Amino acid sequence: MRTALVPALSAALVAAALAACSQQSRQNAADERLRAIYTSEWKWRTEHPRSIGDRARLLPRAAGALRHAFWLRLHVRRLEMITQDIRYGWRLMVQKPAFTLVAVVTLGLGIGANVSMYSWVDGRLRHLLNGVEHADRIV
Repeated sequence: MRTALVPALSAALVAAALAACSQQSRQNAADERLRAIYTSEWKWRTEHPRSIGDRARLLPRAAGALRHAFWLRLHVRRLEMITQDIRYGWRLMVQKPAFTLVAVVTLGLGIGANVSMYSWVDGRLRHLLNGVEHADRIV
């Protein structure tokens, strides 16, 4: 039984090592492509410097894009974006239940402590005002 297990484990280890090597080679190739892109962009920018006028003409376009992004956020896709954010948050909570539990317990303890402290202080300070009429109506 034990002798049959050793070749299976060896084959699994070799397969895992090959997968790691191929993943490393893919990562290296992606790094090389990214390095080439950055190098060519840097070379083009140093050979074609922008003047102040070119940069100034970009400013209104950038401001217009920013204004349009705010308009989209506030008016056009508000409900879709909110539901997308809620779904994303739900997925994260399901993926990391320990973090979710810690966050819920922390929020519960914090809210409970605030409510109990407010109730205690409110009860002690408001009921100490003996000479005031309608002490329960004081803001």
